[in-house]
Amino acid sequence: MAVPKWLIIARNEYLISTSSIRKIRQIFPFLVIIFLGVYLGYIAPRIVDVLLDDFLLFFLSQTALTMIRLILFMFFLWFIIFPIANTLKFEHMDNKELLLSAPLKSSDLLMGKFLGQAPIYCIFITLITGFFTALLIPLGIDMLQVIIIVLAFVLILLSAEWIGILIASILRTRLEKSARGKDIGKALSMIIALPLIALMYAIIGGGLMDAVESSGTSTPVDNLLMMLPSTWGANIIMDFGLNPGDISSVWQDTIINFGGLAFFFIASLWIGSKLADRVYSLEAMGFSSSMVMRDGYFYKAIKKIGGGQSFGILLASAFKDYSRRYENLSKIIYIVSLMIMLKVFFGSDDAESPLDAVILLFFIFSLLAAFVVGEVTLRGKEALFIFKKAPSGEGKLIKTRLIMGLLIILPIGVLITLYSLIIIPQISIIMILGYTAVMIIVVMSNVASALGIAILNPVYNEKESMVNVMIMAMIVPQISLMSLIFLDDPWNIIIIIVTNCVLGALLLSLGTLKLKRME
Repeated sequence: MAVPKWLIIARNEYLISTSSIRKIRQIFPFLVIIFLGVYLGYIAPRIVDVLLDDFLLFFLSQTALTMIRLILFMFFLWFIIFPIANTLKFEHMDNKELLLSAPLKSSDLLMGKFLGQAPIYCIFITLITGFFTALLIPLGIDMLQVIIIVLAFVLILLSAEWIGILIASILRTRLEKSARGKDIGKALSMIIALPLIALMYAIIGGGLMDAVESSGTSTPVDNLLMMLPSTWGANIIMDFGLNPGDISSVWQDTIINFGGLAFFFIASLWIGSKLADRVYSLEAMGFSSSMVMRDGYFYKAIKKIGGGQSFGILLASAFKDYSRRYENLSKIIYIVSLMIMLKVFFGSDDAESPLDAVILLFFIFSLLAAFVVGEVTLRGKEALFIFKKAPSGEGKLIKTRLIMGLLIILPIGVLITLYSLIIIPQISIIMILGYTAVMIIVVMSNVASALGIAILNPVYNEKESMVNVMIMAMIVPQISLMSLIFLDDPWNIIIIIVTNCVLGALLLSLGTLKLKRME
């Protein structure tokens, strides 16, 4: 009987993953089993015991039991989202021509690569589970129950990983056929993390934990979670927590729940392999061309803002280049969504000062400015030298990016600031207008600072672009908020304005000077 091709691919994938330890490859599985056994039984409990006292251990154990459904669901969702976000970045696939020339089906490739990497996934999952089981050991669970919990985690998270890989492969097949599709994929790779962030915020400050902890009631949250395999694993852990060291009293429920997890994993592999042969393809992307349309009222207005002459055309072109890439728009959506979720899940109806309401906006607007104008160098050094060869090109580039950033960020900043201030009880109109004016100056300064940092530390690919984002988010708001040590002093507002303006002007001047000297 011929060996299945997916099994051959899985074996080769495992050999590639362990190529750096080929001298101990034969005994490597036994070494891993011994290490994980010692880790689960001794190392993880000792680490947790050092970090937490006995009372807190017991408290966390009880909290873990009540929150286990949400904890496992968050892990389940993260293991689905991660391969999707990673794949949609459309990294180059090595040896693609060899795969196309081989007599392989799509299911063979997907399942083989997944199963070949599954042992590494299992090690990682066990390490995660070890700290969680260590929190339950004070309840009295024995080693057999710990092993079953680890296996339940493995089945749940491997199923989620496989589902994520399958969804990512299907999306990639559909989106990689055109340049526009690849752009959409990159945009989705960032936005797709928002549901997981929303779930985390809902647990911490949105009352979702209270909804799950409520006993004796059937809520929509409970009904939704009961249909997911993560809840079947949660039922095992909850039964063990209520019956520590006595698996015989819950063996029937354990077999049912654990059998359901095993069946779900096998069924997902089988259904996924059949679906992959129909919808997943390794064929190269096709070619498509964009249709240029006449400028609408928006771009005509942008040209008028730029003076209507050559600079107006340059400003409109910069807007077109930025707005027609969904990846850029996804970054704005991501930041605005984070701000909305923070207000929804952590907003308070109690009275607060206007200064408390806008402190968080210093960090949000700095991130937004870094995302919008920080991509000035991502098109490569050649694009910068096109401007350097033009008369006064450096100044036109700086002016174009500065105005473009202001036109994009200022409306968003004004709306978010107004919303943050209006919801404060008994706030006066003068106070709203005054703080809004302050935040407008802060936004304008942030745009100048972000543009200056982007030119001072030019990056020419997307992987390195986050460096400037982190610099902007960590340095600029911190310097601005240093003046808030004495919150009741009205001069602090003036200090904030002066600090931001000086910092923005300084960074932008240094960036302009470097751009002129760049060769």
